[in-house]
Amino acid sequence: MTENPIYPLFDQVFRFLHHAGENGANIAGTAERRWTSGVFQRREVMFGESFLETLFIPIRMFFQGKDASTQYFDGVLNPILIIMVPFAFLNRKLNRDKVFFLFFSVFFLFMAYFLTVICIRYILPLVPFLAILSVIGIKNIAEWTGKKSDLVRRASLIGIFAVTIIFIAFNFLYLKNYFNEIGPVKYILNQETTDEFLSRNVGSYPAMQYINENLPDDVKIFLMFLGRRGYYIDRPYYHERSFGMNTINNMVKASADKQHFRAYLQSLDCTHILMRTELVNKYLHDNFSEKTIFRFLDIMKEYWKPVYESNGYAVMEITQASHPLKQKLPE
Repeated sequence: MTENPIYPLFDQVFRFLHHAGENGANIAGTAERRWTSGVFQRREVMFGESFLETLFIPIRMFFQGKDASTQYFDGVLNPILIIMVPFAFLNRKLNRDKVFFLFFSVFFLFMAYFLTVICIRYILPLVPFLAILSVIGIKNIAEWTGKKSDLVRRASLIGIFAVTIIFIAFNFLYLKNYFNEIGPVKYILNQETTDEFLSRNVGSYPAMQYINENLPDDVKIFLMFLGRRGYYIDRPYYHERSFGMNTINNMVKASADKQHFRAYLQSLDCTHILMRTELVNKYLHDNFSEKTIFRFLDIMKEYWKPVYESNGYAVMEITQASHPLKQKLPE
């Protein structure tokens, strides 16, 4: 439970109010937290995006959305929701309502943009308002063309109708492709189990299933580069606002001294780390020298033990040497 009724918005505020904030090891300094939690810095570090690319994300979300892609907002929106909105203001009918809908949509979009992970599912409340404005925009265009000559009016109406049909067709095409990708028929017909269905569609699920079935109840899991998605884990877990970047920074810094590294691992207050290895490796190579990475990986071998890996996700056990309270896993 997050104890936040509007999660993920204002998550840090509610975590503080309920005394459920991240421990000191995870926040590890004001400067580093600001560096990794700022949207522009985070997008540059994780995806190599420029300032302008990040700045135009509120527009890009309607054109570049892609399911299961953190970089491309983990979802898909129809471009018509933004293309037709300006035409809603061709006349002054219902102007007060239209301004309110637009203001709410812009406010909610930018609130989600700056206060949480940039993800399409977090801005879904504004979709009905944009849909209403888009319909009004289409209607206004049709009415405006009605005042023109017959030839212009007919050509314009055909064009409007064709554009609208094409954009609506995107919805049906998306549903078809999504249905084929998910392949729910076997699950609906009880031809596969829930675990089999989730393993086929959620890359991190096999690793989480391993945790649920093989690790004792008193373990504590730290999630690294999983986008805060740990809801299939039946063991205590936590994450940090920076997706693990602060923790990696501090680990690499502490790896200069074995005693400091061991002390930092103990301060994490976790027994295992569940990570997306591809993103961890990318982050290391994008931000540290080869010499520093080699030093970090060398000392890591002494205190981390991989116990499971699948689909690019790994479960690392923090060994007895760095976590004396940890129970030894059965062979």
